[in-house]
Amino acid sequence: MSSNKNIRVTWFIPEQIKTKIRRLLGLSAINPNLVLPSVWIRGLQVASYLEKLNFEISFNTLDPHPDISIFLRRYDADDFKLMQRLKQAGTKIIVDVVANYFQTRESSPEGYGGASRRLVHNFVKLLEVADQVWTVSPYLREQAVQVNSESYFVSDSVDPVHFDSGRFSKSQASGPMVLGWSGAAEKASELNALSPILVDLIKLNQIRVLVVTRRRPELRFDFEFRHWDHDTFPEMISQCDICIAPRRVKNEYDLGHSLFKIGVFMSMGVPAIAGPVPSYSLLLEDGQAGAICHSIDDWYMHMHHFIEDDTARLSAGGMAREKMKPYLTPLIAAQVTGLLQKILGN
Repeated sequence: MSSNKNIRVTWFIPEQIKTKIRRLLGLSAINPNLVLPSVWIRGLQVASYLEKLNFEISFNTLDPHPDISIFLRRYDADDFKLMQRLKQAGTKIIVDVVANYFQTRESSPEGYGGASRRLVHNFVKLLEVADQVWTVSPYLREQAVQVNSESYFVSDSVDPVHFDSGRFSKSQASGPMVLGWSGAAEKASELNALSPILVDLIKLNQIRVLVVTRRRPELRFDFEFRHWDHDTFPEMISQCDICIAPRRVKNEYDLGHSLFKIGVFMSMGVPAIAGPVPSYSLLLEDGQAGAICHSIDDWYMHMHHFIEDDTARLSAGGMAREKMKPYLTPLIAAQVTGLLQKILGN
């Protein structure tokens, strides 16, 4: 750890006006509720562990001058100019890739995903001059390495201190099984693909569906809405029996998703049933901690199996914890430490 002392690492991240004001006033600007999910997962959360390893961490500042700068969700023309100034001053540059911005929106066969032509152009320019590129998924690493050979898969992670199921007691009252989903409100519509199954199970009082997001979505079945909050999110997960995560896999944007959506549930012992996103398959393809579904028939079969077979569900929950151990934040912070030392030639 002592070898990390005095290594200055600065993240450049998007921030709200209120957060910027707090930072400029010298107040704490570290608030997961005020940033994009990928920023707290890959920035704030990892940074807290790097500080324990003696790195000097800051956000959106050039004072002190950084040894290493990480651009996270900052990919436009102004960011490229900032990157050039930093490189000229001797700073090593990392671009953290959290979504598939290699593809323009116009070239997406399904009409969604990707980015504007201007953003794609600037994004690729950043990758070309970066000293390292990190990606949220192996799939995106395959895309990035075609632009920059120093590209690495650095998974999203789950903080085992914050997401500790031992802090909570699950209700022992008999009643319907709780199926949990969390994510961006606009992505909740993907749950509607399961509505034929969910409606019947809800009518039979076999399940309740808990949807955790930042605003209430419109869905075709009855559900319980909980407003996402970083402090209370672990307690919400602890009340779930099964995580459900249907996702479209129709274009290159879909293929690039990280494992966090299911991983955060699995880390707390909740088995997951999910769509065939490559990152989800890292955890579920062998069927020990849940299941990957390729069709509505798969969803019907696996949901009924885990709802009706307590032994199978509890066993899968135990395996879910095991599967997530390599993706806990202390281990990802150790990987990041190695990459930071490599970039400095240590």
